[in-house]
Amino acid sequence: MITHNITKLKFFFSTILCFFGFKKQVKKIKGVGLFELDISYYIDRCIFVNHGYESDSIFRLIEILKTYDLKHFSFLDIGSNIGLYAIAIKSNFPGSKVFAFEPTSFTFARLIKNIEINNLRISASKKAISNFNGTSKLYHSNSRSFLYGENSGMNSLEYSQKKKRTDNFGYELIDVISCKKLLELLPKDQVLIIKLDIEEHEFTVLQDLLPIIHSKSLTLFQVELLWSEPMMVDKCDRIHSLLLENDFRAESEILEKKSGNYIYLRNF
Repeated sequence: MITHNITKLKFFFSTILCFFGFKKQVKKIKGVGLFELDISYYIDRCIFVNHGYESDSIFRLIEILKTYDLKHFSFLDIGSNIGLYAIAIKSNFPGSKVFAFEPTSFTFARLIKNIEINNLRISASKKAISNFNGTSKLYHSNSRSFLYGENSGMNSLEYSQKKKRTDNFGYELIDVISCKKLLELLPKDQVLIIKLDIEEHEFTVLQDLLPIIHSKSLTLFQVELLWSEPMMVDKCDRIHSLLLENDFRAESEILEKKSGNYIYLRNF
């Protein structure tokens, strides 16, 4: 309880900083990299307060890649936001080829800035990944609060009344590329590591992507599954089943279906 209250006080302090115009902050995350933050946004505020965001998932992924002694691989950060995963992977595995995809305009600009201040060679693209080539509406989520700021990480191609992603809350037209086009951009015959966090659009991408990944290639997926949200259970179950049907295995036994990032492996 005491720790929880201290954390809430820190979030309140960050709100006060924003109010007085000190929303730009620079934070170094140990083992990940340096980040220029705008703490009016939720993810940035979490990094500022907690010295990281999804740190357990990031370091678990790094640990697995080191366990298998992987040094040269392609890493796709699909739904990169401000670049936490992309920068963490490139910093820890200099021999990797890292590709970051973030379609939201103002978030993409901050992704580029964070890549630059870490002096890393990461290919960043302001595109969404789906099952077609063209343009689409990217719905901006109206998810914001006084204490935690605005959550731009919930923007999505998926229209959702419940999550306040509709025309009424704003959208932008973005470029979209198919999974086939995506794979054409990658080096051939490399181990493929994919982090997929695209706000309810994961199943669509996996349906398009899995049939065209070579069945004998070493492939790892990290995918966000929001099993704790009643409206997401069916979609999460379908993603889990789809990966198992394509010969992937969960990195650890799923004893209880909770929301979080799950890792699936094939040919490891």
